[in-house]
Amino acid sequence: MKKSKIYSLLVLSTFCLSFAGGKVEANHVHHHKVAIKHVKKHKRVKKVHKNHNKHKIVKIKIMPKKHYTPKPDKIADGFNYTKGKITDSNVYHNLVIKQSLAMTNDLRLKNNLNPLTENPTLDMIADMRAKQEAERFAATNDFTHYNENGEAYVDILAHQYIGSDTMCGENLAAQYDPTGAISDGKILTNEFIDEGPENGDGQEHGHYMNMVHARYSEIGTGFAIVTDKNGNNFEILAQDFI
Repeated sequence: MKKSKIYSLLVLSTFCLSFAGGKVEANHVHHHKVAIKHVKKHKRVKKVHKNHNKHKIVKIKIMPKKHYTPKPDKIADGFNYTKGKITDSNVYHNLVIKQSLAMTNDLRLKNNLNPLTENPTLDMIADMRAKQEAERFAATNDFTHYNENGEAYVDILAHQYIGSDTMCGENLAAQYDPTGAISDGKILTNEFIDEGPENGDGQEHGHYMNMVHARYSEIGTGFAIVTDKNGNNFEILAQDFI
């Protein structure tokens, strides 16, 4: 082959190679740019995704359940203070009576009077009267000292159990719902005491006068609780004096 033709072929080959090489190089640059753009876009998407997760995903810490142990009921003096119910009626009854008797004799001592002696027969009569009037109240929403003939119920019982000439004084106090034996004894007895000089009306009323009557020397105290027709607990304290 002639030199001129070989030279021409070489030049053409070189041109083609250069052209091809330039195209490859250009393509390489183009792909490189696309790759960079893709990486940048990927990073941006990743960042947005990360922020998206930051706002939307909330981690909740689940604490283990604690075992719940209910507190035991507070029970004392025959009474459940948590539920407001009497648990031992005998203990409750005796403490109410003891509290009332102590307050009555304290009042007499303050008035320079001898303390009253507890009379077991009068205690029995007073218990009967308390129950009788509590049941009456449950049925009629009322209680009284006298029957329809004007006779005192306590005198009728005293004639039967003590003697035909026995005449008694009687106090009756009532309230709804037991609050505790000691507090019930105080509340009910204070209903009588509050009729004394401190009541502000300048007079001393019957229940108070029975407590400080100089002629009386013995006392019987009774207590009863019944449930009325509306399902409410109603209690009565009775004091009978001779």
